[in-house]
Amino acid sequence: MNYTQLATRLLTDFQDMRSVKAGPPPLLNLTDTLGGETGVLTLLFRRTGPMLAGDLARTLGLTTGRMASILKGLEGKGLVHRVAVPGDKRRVSVSLTPEGIQWAQNAYERVLMRVSRLLEQLGEADAQDLLRLIEKIKQMAQSH
Repeated sequence: MNYTQLATRLLTDFQDMRSVKAGPPPLLNLTDTLGGETGVLTLLFRRTGPMLAGDLARTLGLTTGRMASILKGLEGKGLVHRVAVPGDKRRVSVSLTPEGIQWAQNAYERVLMRVSRLLEQLGEADAQDLLRLIEKIKQMAQSH
């Protein structure tokens, strides 16, 4: 089996799906949806408590500079509250405001519905296969 050919096919298929006029399938949108401001808000919402800005950046695969920019924007919109950690002003604790909780809950529910529809369209067997393969890829990434 030529894995380079398979990789080329996979990348081409992903690019082709992004260019479809109806828009990309929900699964392809997830990295866009769960990154940036929406990613920060939904992660804080799912964790149900404050997180350090550095931990947010690591979890979402963002640089600390990018995270600082996102948090500044979210704080300006009244969706998060940032507080310096006592004893170490370089560390910042981030939590959702009541408005941020509402916004994140609505965003998370919209993503959940889109992904549920995608999985339903795949059917039970294909949906289970997709989840199994994603879990396998996640475990491979964690072991490196």
